[in-house]
Amino acid sequence: MKGKYMQLSIIVPIYNSEKYLEECIESIISQESKLEYEILLVNDGSTDGSKKISKKYATKYNNIIYLEEINSGVSSARNNGILNAHGKYIFFMDSDDVMSKNILRKISPYFTKGYDMFFGNFTNWYPSIKKEFILNDISKIKPISGNDFNVLCNQFIKRNWQIPWNTYQYFIKRDTLINKKILFNQNLTVGEDCDFFFRLIKNLHSYIITDFSFVKYRVETENSLIKSQNSQNILSQLKVFSSLYNQNGNDIIARQYYADRFANVFILIGLIRDINEKQECLLFVLNHKHILWATSKHLKYRVMRIMLNIFGLRITSLYLALLRNGFRKIKIRKNGYTL
Repeated sequence: MKGKYMQLSIIVPIYNSEKYLEECIESIISQESKLEYEILLVNDGSTDGSKKISKKYATKYNNIIYLEEINSGVSSARNNGILNAHGKYIFFMDSDDVMSKNILRKISPYFTKGYDMFFGNFTNWYPSIKKEFILNDISKIKPISGNDFNVLCNQFIKRNWQIPWNTYQYFIKRDTLINKKILFNQNLTVGEDCDFFFRLIKNLHSYIITDFSFVKYRVETENSLIKSQNSQNILSQLKVFSSLYNQNGNDIIARQYYADRFANVFILIGLIRDINEKQECLLFVLNHKHILWATSKHLKYRVMRIMLNIFGLRITSLYLALLRNGFRKIKIRKNGYTL
């Protein structure tokens, strides 16, 4: 089957994922479906046992392809998968998540209807306490006629829901990516999925919103806190949300939505320990400080604006970051899980 044109390519970027990788792969190959699909395991320079696990599955299963590259980041790994895929549609999975049971069978009818993209939910998953739930059910969003995706996005914005830019929330036609030369921005370390999504939807003509959850998203990962404190990741997100804020010049609701997200990332600067890295992020915010004043009337942002007037950027980000972590710890203790 390798190299053959088929209905679906599932791309799994991998970096030091040995703890969860087999569970991820098994969740795909155990699907009860007649769909012809391939799995592209893209090893982004792992230094643990991920390579051995991936090659074992690629040897055993004819529809699993193993790709390897020097560590270049998740965007590079996904791009590698796109360029080597043979499926009519592409779906991205993270290597620490699992595919929902029999989801390929449930969504198989959509592969013959010609949609450019079809959306679905994801399930927040806490394995240690056997808890899972869908936070915002996007099937409640009303589809729109035509291809004005700004109108669709505004439905999410008005509910204050995240727009479904997570790569595991949609299936997309590969031809759209190839013909329009849409790939992930390899200069972004975080927020690359958001940037990719908004470049992508400008080139789509049809979509459908399903009521299925495509994956179980593992919330309990060891590196979540490390990622939040990484200055390059913070700067990357600041760039993405400032760009989206500027792109929506005539849409007050959308600008407020992206301003809020810009502010959420600004708060994380308080967690950065390296003085020079913190200064780099603060300098970027200083040059885009007007975005912080465009945030919504939510209590958090009202407090932030008052503190900015009194303390300035550096102290405000530090105090709000400490408050954020304090509330997070209380929530963690209350729900009985750890990160």
